[in-house]
Amino acid sequence: MYLTDRVLGRMNVARLEWAERAGWLANQYPFLAARMPIAPQENLIEELSAETDELGEFDAWKVYGNVKRKPNQVRSSRILGRFYADMVRRLRPMNVVEFGTAFGVSGMYFTAALRQLGAGRLWTFEPNVSWARLAEKNLAAVGGDFVLTVGTFEDNVDCIAGPVDLALIDAVHTSEWVESQFGLVVERCRPGAVVLVDDIDFSDDMRRCWKKLARDPRGRGSVAVAGHLGVIEIA
Repeated sequence: MYLTDRVLGRMNVARLEWAERAGWLANQYPFLAARMPIAPQENLIEELSAETDELGEFDAWKVYGNVKRKPNQVRSSRILGRFYADMVRRLRPMNVVEFGTAFGVSGMYFTAALRQLGAGRLWTFEPNVSWARLAEKNLAAVGGDFVLTVGTFEDNVDCIAGPVDLALIDAVHTSEWVESQFGLVVERCRPGAVVLVDDIDFSDDMRRCWKKLARDPRGRGSVAVAGHLGVIEIA
């Protein structure tokens, strides 16, 4: 019986689809599915996310045009939040970089895991002022070491102190933006760092983008998680 990602998610399991089965990633996740342990402060994170969603719709960033979004429409799922926390636990990163922050759900999973680890900092970027204000409140409620910059990653990349160990690209979901951001962050990654690319199933353009990035010579292992998140280990 074939189980959908939604069903697997309720079982705390994420399906893995390997593009390049190699390196540290392959050693850490040797099977075609991975059980995701409960994340630190998960109940608090989900409560804060629900409270934020109850606030209603907010204007999206200007590049999207005249559209509004509810927080839950742009948040990371619980199963991917667990994956982010699990990645922190396994990789033990000192510098985690995220763009964009949105309302802070993925950032909360990162900072909660970093806090449990007892080391590391999240550098997160969000150009939408109203979204950033709510995200900062959520991140502060979870605790941990973070720096939220109101602005784009591209305009503020030099504020990151030290090499990047783990990055999440989750801003504008087009190949033009994502490939450019991937190039910028890879330049700042240490060997063995991991870059996550969200919404690889967003459109045909993003599916083509993921196929290209998954075979990028700057990477080593690459895998899609739950059909939605691309993961690349940097060579």
